[in-house]
Amino acid sequence: MSIWTSRLDAAGIHDPRMRDDFTRQRAVVARYKRAAYAAVLLLLPRPLAPHVIAAVAFMHHTDNLLDQGPLPQRAAAYAAWEKEVNQALATGTSDHPVIRPLLHTGACHPRLLVHAKDFLRTATTELEFTGFATESDYQRYLDEYSLPAFLLVAGLLVRGDEPAGYRTPRRLRDAEDPPARIPPHAQPAPLRSRPLAPVRMKEAGAAGLRSA
Repeated sequence: MSIWTSRLDAAGIHDPRMRDDFTRQRAVVARYKRAAYAAVLLLLPRPLAPHVIAAVAFMHHTDNLLDQGPLPQRAAAYAAWEKEVNQALATGTSDHPVIRPLLHTGACHPRLLVHAKDFLRTATTELEFTGFATESDYQRYLDEYSLPAFLLVAGLLVRGDEPAGYRTPRRLRDAEDPPARIPPHAQPAPLRSRPLAPVRMKEAGAAGLRSA
């Protein structure tokens, strides 16, 4: 019995078509980030690994639609995808090989469906991304794209109820407890391109937890 087969069995995924769907997404995630895939497979509890793969595959597919091609093409592709996913979430069924594992995982971990809806609702932040002129632009990107993407996987790792404030955007916490004001002469230069932090946040989600 292979490592992957043992993970499917442990997760209670026995339907042949569903096993094929999860296995297909496993191949996608393994090509996308081999080290992250290995970390998920070897470090997470066996019953959880296929579900994390399903969440990462959904995130990766969505991200590709938002990133690849001219803006009008990306916008149209994402609008169709958002509609298809939301319809599947409402009905509990889908013919799409990326969505079916998501629905199965959502049936086992209902919190994922909440995070999926949150992610879709603000994912156009990535579609509209042109750079960061201010710290506020940077924080908005973190709150509206990186954090919801990260929570697709992080939410699967939290046992029981989510801690209070788990999904609270940074800008709302800052409104309640404003950070120290930085004098103008000490402020960093404007950020003009996508920083490493959001990308690494998504990759951390892809790994479930970061390994060496």
